[in-house]
Amino acid sequence: MSSAPIGRGRRWCIFLVGLLESLLFGGTIFGWAQLAYVLKEQGIFSHLCNATSTSRASSDVDVSFKGCAEQDETFAFIYTIACTVYSTPGILLGYMLHHLGLAVTRVSGGLMLTSGFLCLGQVSKESPNWLYPAMILLSLGGNQLRMSGLQFGNLFPRYRSTAISLISGVFSASAGLFFFLQLAVDAGISLRHANWVLAGMASLTLPLTVMMPCHHIPYNDDAAAEKSDRENVGLPLRTSFLSLSSFTYQLWFFVNLFSIVLFNTFFNSWISSISSTVDEAWVFSSLFSVAAFVSPFISPLPGIAMDLLKKRKLEGLSSTERRIQEMRSPALPSLVQTGLVAVLYTCLFFESAAAVYLALVCLMLARPSVIAIGNSFVRARFPGDHFHRLIGIYGTIVSVLTILQYPHFLWAQQDYNGAQGFIIAMLIVSSAQPLHLLSDTYLRKVVHMEQTTLSDETTVPLSEVCEKKPEVVRSSADPPQPA
Repeated sequence: MSSAPIGRGRRWCIFLVGLLESLLFGGTIFGWAQLAYVLKEQGIFSHLCNATSTSRASSDVDVSFKGCAEQDETFAFIYTIACTVYSTPGILLGYMLHHLGLAVTRVSGGLMLTSGFLCLGQVSKESPNWLYPAMILLSLGGNQLRMSGLQFGNLFPRYRSTAISLISGVFSASAGLFFFLQLAVDAGISLRHANWVLAGMASLTLPLTVMMPCHHIPYNDDAAAEKSDRENVGLPLRTSFLSLSSFTYQLWFFVNLFSIVLFNTFFNSWISSISSTVDEAWVFSSLFSVAAFVSPFISPLPGIAMDLLKKRKLEGLSSTERRIQEMRSPALPSLVQTGLVAVLYTCLFFESAAAVYLALVCLMLARPSVIAIGNSFVRARFPGDHFHRLIGIYGTIVSVLTILQYPHFLWAQQDYNGAQGFIIAMLIVSSAQPLHLLSDTYLRKVVHMEQTTLSDETTVPLSEVCEKKPEVVRSSADPPQPA
C-alpha cells in the first residue's frame, strides 16, 4: 500500500504527467473521423469500391474522397470493435487498480499503446487488416492510461471535482492526434515512420511511472469532510451498484457517450455528402480535430461548476444538508450536457455547412464533459473506495452495449430518420439521471444510510477496522485541520 505523504512538488509533477498522457493518448481512437480520412487517402480497403462500385472506381480521386458504402461499412465495423473494446475490460481494470495498483496498470497500458502505433504503421493498401489489431491495442492501452489517472484527483482534496473533471475531460483532446498524423502524411512522411514517432512517445509512459506511488495515490482528508470518512463509509459495493442513482447514471452515461460515438461514426460520410470538393471536406475534417484541441480548456468547467454548486452557502447548514448539496451538484451540468448532445445529434438531419459548424461547437463542449461529469458524479455520490470498481463496471457495461453501434449504422442505411430519431428520444429519457437528484426525500435516505453505517462502524474493535480500511493519509502540504 502507498502510505507515505506526497509533497507539493511531487504532487504537481504526477498530476501534470497524468494530464499530458491523457491529453495525448487517453482517447486516441475517438479521432476516428480524422483517421478514416487519412486511410481513405491511402486507399485502405479501396478494393471494396473497385470490386462493387465500378462506377465510382472510374476516378481514383472520387474513390479516395467519397469512398463507397462497402468501405464505409468496413470502417464502421472496425470502429465499433475499437469502441466496444475500449472499456469492456473496465470491470477487470477497476479491480486491477484496486488490488495490483497503479504501476502495473500503467506499464500494461503503455506497452499496449506502443504496440498499437507500431501495428498502425504496418497498415497499407496491400495489408489493410493490420488496422484491426492496431485499433484494439490503442483502445485497450488508452483506456488503461486514462483510468490510471482518475485517482490523481486525490492529490488535491479541496478541489477534487475540478481535478477529476480536468484529467477526465482532456482525454478527448487526444482525438486530435490523428490530425498531426494527417499533416505528417501530407508533408511526405510515410504512415509507418509517423507512427514510429508516436510509438516512441507512448513508450515514455513506462519510465515516468517511477515517480508515482507503486500502488495508489493516498486518500487525503478535506476540511469539508466534516470528520466523516466518506472514503470508507462501509457500504458494500453491491449497495452502491444497485441503487437508483446507479441505474439512472448508467442510462445517462451510455446514451450520451453512445450518441457522441455514433456522431463520430457518421461524421465522415456526412461531410462527404455535403462537400462539393476535396478541399471543403478537408476543412470540415480539420475542424473536427480543432474541436478536440479546444477540449482541454472546456474539461475543467464541469468540475468548477460542481465545486461551486457544492460549496455555495455552506454556512449554517448541517452535515446532512452539506452532503445533500454535494450529491446534487452534478444535476445542472448533467442536464446541460444532455441538451448539448441532443443538439449535436440533431445536426445530422441537416445537410448544410452551418449544421456542421454548429455540431462541431456542440462536440467541442460535450465530448470532454460527458466523462468529466460522469466521473465527478460517481466520486460525489458513492464512497471513495468504490470509485475505481464502479467506474470499471460502468465502463464494461457501456462498452458491451456499444456493440449496438454497428447494427444502428446498418439500420440508418435503411431508415435514416427512424434510426437517428430513436437516439434523440433516448437522450430525452436519459434526463432522469439529473432530475432524480432533485428529490430531497431520496437524497436524505442516502445520507441516513451512510450515517447509520458509519455509526455501526464505530462499534467495531479498532483492530478490525484497521484490517478492513485503507489508510487515510494527509499530505504534508495540506494545512492542519481543526480538532
